[in-house]
Amino acid sequence: IWSEDLVNILKLLDWSADWPEARISWRYTALKSYETALSQIETDAINFFKKTPEEIRKTIKDTIYTMDRMELFNPIQMFIGCTPKSDKKEVVIACSVGTKGSFTLFDTTGKSTSIPGSKCHKRYKNDDGLCVATNPGKEYYKGRVEYLIDDINQLRKTFANRFNVPNMHQLIWSEDLQNILKILDW
Repeated sequence: IWSEDLVNILKLLDWSADWPEARISWRYTALKSYETALSQIETDAINFFKKTPEEIRKTIKDTIYTMDRMELFNPIQMFIGCTPKSDKKEVVIACSVGTKGSFTLFDTTGKSTSIPGSKCHKRYKNDDGLCVATNPGKEYYKGRVEYLIDDINQLRKTFANRFNVPNMHQLIWSEDLQNILKILDW
């Protein structure tokens, strides 16, 4: 899902700065252009997946800041934002993927018995092996209040049942409380 929040983060960064200053807590990759991106990504993936599982694990372990274009294959990432950035003497298309700050990769041995798309997050469905948002316009990089409240209420219900709490109430969003917080110094 395209994320303007990630684009805005990228716009503020000095892409030409040395590592790690420019890329402290986000996952990044750079493309030469939108036109050549697919062939770059495909070539990198083909070359990467030719490695043995041990070589792949070592590459991931030894890489601190970015797995370059392989970042686009991190299965738990759900958002992407890209923008042109100056990188020393050229302009690149810098992309940030999120929301996870670490790189993970699927089982590359070919021995997995998992069914592609069978472990999609809430609000995502299996579309021929890819977890696709059921309502992409409602997904947001920083999350949504209603999703947070749903998740918190689910936890409250779990603990109420676990500890036999007789008066655990559902939390409901309050604009009044939000407005009070807005004027307070935090």
